[in-house]
Formats: sequence, structure tokens, C-alpha cells
Amino acid sequence: MDAAADYHVVSPLNLILEGGWEDWERGYLRVKSTEEAKVGSRVVYRPFSNVKMDAGYLHYDRSMEGYQTGATDENPEAIGMVNYDWADRERHKGRGGLHVSPTDKLNLGFAGEVFDDTYASDSRFGLKDGEGFSSSADLSYAFTEDITFHSGYVYEQDRSLMKSGAKDDTFNAAGVLDDNFTSDNFNPYNYWNSTISETVHTVNSGVEFKFLKQKLVLDLSYILSLAEQDIDAGNPNGTVKLANATAQTWPQIRSVTHEIKISLSDGRHDVAAADGDVGAGDVRGEIGGQERHDVGDVLFQAPTF
Repeated sequence: MDAAADYHVVSPLNLILEGGWEDWERGYLRVKSTEEAKVGSRVVYRPFSNVKMDAGYLHYDRSMEGYQTGATDENPEAIGMVNYDWADRERHKGRGGLHVSPTDKLNLGFAGEVFDDTYASDSRFGLKDGEGFSSSADLSYAFTEDITFHSGYVYEQDRSLMKSGAKDDTFNAAGVLDDNFTSDNFNPYNYWNSTISETVHTVNSGVEFKFLKQKLVLDLSYILSLAEQDIDAGNPNGTVKLANATAQTWPQIRSVTHEIKISLSDGRHDVAAADGDVGAGDVRGEIGGQERHDVGDVLFQAPTF
């Protein structure tokens, strides 16, 4: 459930207050239920009829109830492991944008977003932190009333922290470490953390055609995405007691994705769509080059009128 209130402060300035709440019953999973509330505000400023600027902030707070204890038939995961998509989470998100129409035919847009996430701070394993930002620029140009060219670029940079551990059935003494889970078979000396950093560049371009007095819209688009991922792993508690708990150096992971989209709509809803992508990636490091080439599925959806 979402709600918003729009207040007209002065002639070119609007203040928008928004909020929302979600409640999910998850009785057949490892958690009974989750709920999330969000609240925020946004300012929209229109100094001229062809210029629009906006900036806003949103705060999210998700909580869970009845997570199954680990090392059981209901939940075979390690004690202290919480899946990130059900875990307690606090999220801060800021966003801003600028839209300009220099002429009746040309539209320009610029946007940016930042976020900061904290997951399950009272559990020891799983995704713990995430942060990142993105920026984008796009343009559209109408050659005629029925033919419009559009293009854009998006830059994304994300970083996350994952905490893991190696199972030790004989469990060696934890020494001087202060850990609330030393009674199970995950020795704190066998923990390792991974900091995952990813950078993605995406460019897109396409053409939109309008038919039947603009009642049908055909869009043909091409999207190219270039991604690089670095994983920095380390043992937070010193020398490990199990060889398979030793943090390993990961080579950089690179991927390239080509995507073609074809959609037909009535201006509001898609009535037919086709989407295909071809991905190529490689892993580079001391282990040498390993290459993979994957051809993605192509989806065709029958028209529905």
C-alpha cells in the first residue's frame, strides 16, 4: 500500500510527501512473515515551462518474524545465517533529476540515485551491508509525430559485504574470541568476509514508431551492458583452523551483454513483446583466462487485445 500528498508551496515549487507499507505472510518458507514501511519526501521545481528539477529522500525499514533457527530439518542453513531477501533491513535512498526540453522535438534527462543498506545486524552470516550510486543521461528526438529516436547511458557502482564461514565438525576452541555461537560447529577462526564491488556501464538506443493514428506504438531497442566485478576476501579473526576457510584471491569477473527488445503497445500496455540477449564473459587473474559465451532465451508473448 502506497500513499502520497502533493502540496503546492509557491508557483514553481511542489512538495510531495510519500509513504508505504507491505506485509507478507511467508508460512511455507523459513520465515513466518516480513513487513516493510517506507516514508520520504520529494521536491519538484519548475522554473520554466520546459525545465523540471526534482530531488527526494526515502527511508525503508523492513523487519521479519519467526525466522527458523538454523541446523534443523526446517532450515538446514548454519545457525546465524539469514537470507538477505527476508532479513531485517534499513535502507536510505536519495534521488534527483533534471528534465529539459530545449525544443518541441528534443527532450533531455539527467538523473542520479544513491543508497545505503544494512542487513540483519544481529546475525553473523550472510549479506550485511550494501551501498552504491547510479547516474544516467537520456535524450529523445521526434523526427515526425510518428517517429521518435531515443538513446541513453547509465553508470552504476555498487559495493556489498558478505560474511561467511567454514563448517568444522570437530570444532576447535574459539580461544579469546567473543562469539555468541561458539557452541555450534562454526569456529570464529574459520570465518571469512567478502567485499564485492561492481561497476556497470549501459548504453541504449532505439526508435519508436506510431501507427493507426498513434493508437499502436512499436519500439525497437538495442542495449549494451559492460560489467566488471571485483571480490576482495579476507579472514577477520586471524589464522584459520581449516584449510578450506582460507580466504582466496578472486580474479576480476567481466561480462558483456547485448540485448534486443521489440515491443508493441497501445500507448499504455504492451500487447506483444520479444526480448533476446546474448552474453559473453571472462574471468581474468592468476589462473589465466577462462571464457564463457551464453546465448540467452528469446521470449515471444502472444498479443492480447
